[in-house]
Amino acid sequence: MPEGPQQALDELGADVEDSLEELTLPAAIVDASGTLRWANAAAREVLGEQVGQSFFSLVDPADVRTVREDHARIVLGRGHVPDKTVTLVAPDGRRYRAELSNARLKNGDHVVGAFGVARLRPVAGNARPSTTLTPRQTQVLRLLASGRSTQQVAADLRISVETTRNHVRALLRRLHSRSRVEAVARAHALGLFDDDGGG
Repeated sequence: MPEGPQQALDELGADVEDSLEELTLPAAIVDASGTLRWANAAAREVLGEQVGQSFFSLVDPADVRTVREDHARIVLGRGHVPDKTVTLVAPDGRRYRAELSNARLKNGDHVVGAFGVARLRPVAGNARPSTTLTPRQTQVLRLLASGRSTQQVAADLRISVETTRNHVRALLRRLHSRSRVEAVARAHALGLFDDDGGG
């Protein structure tokens, strides 16, 4: 009877972490919440030091919904998740078509995340994504990025708290994000802070 991979690794005394680090294909571990927990050197070279950030913030807005749905299927253990091609956006704004292959990571019977490898191809022309914000949304986003609360943003911009909340909700929708932190990370990944002079 063939031995299992764990038995083979144990018998060989092999260090699988070093092997994964040396893979020429980008590889990563994403936890059940979608947070990037580990990336090998090939992934870090393209995506930068994004460990601890939401993996979804690196996905092009057009593909975020599909990637979230696939990740939920992985975490819930619902059927096979086929390989998929999506667009990833690096922090410097470069875009890549990524052929993703994912596998569930389990602790006993409990799915705790996903391990994935990708084959990346630069998008022709590598134009910056077309996500745009209104001037007011950009002001709100910059204040959120600096750690300001809703009340502080309202005071700084001399608008009501409810109007501020409306701007924040619109930002989250526009950036396909579930939280302010994810929206700020997504905006950095898309290069939205680069064009407005920082003001």
